[in-house]
Amino acid sequence: MEIFIWSLSTVAALTLLVYAAIPIARAVKSRRRLHDVAEEMYPGDRAGQANYRDKVASEILRANRGLKYESPEFEALYRREMDRRLEDYRS
Repeated sequence: MEIFIWSLSTVAALTLLVYAAIPIARAVKSRRRLHDVAEEMYPGDRAGQANYRDKVASEILRANRGLKYESPEFEALYRREMDRRLEDYRS
């Protein structure tokens, strides 16, 4: 009986530890997240940020007709363009 109680206590402690670790990990992850130009231009305005990101993505896709939104080449071009715009915005 004592082994059963110790086993349940251990499982309960591990479960509590995991449930406490998840929000902590999310906070650390979001803290280290890099900001892009949309967040700088439209702080707190999620709709404005989304519209700006869509506009940049549309411009890239229009300039490069063969690319698809899911392609790695598009992601590289998009990241480069957003970084360039962030540097321009900050200067």
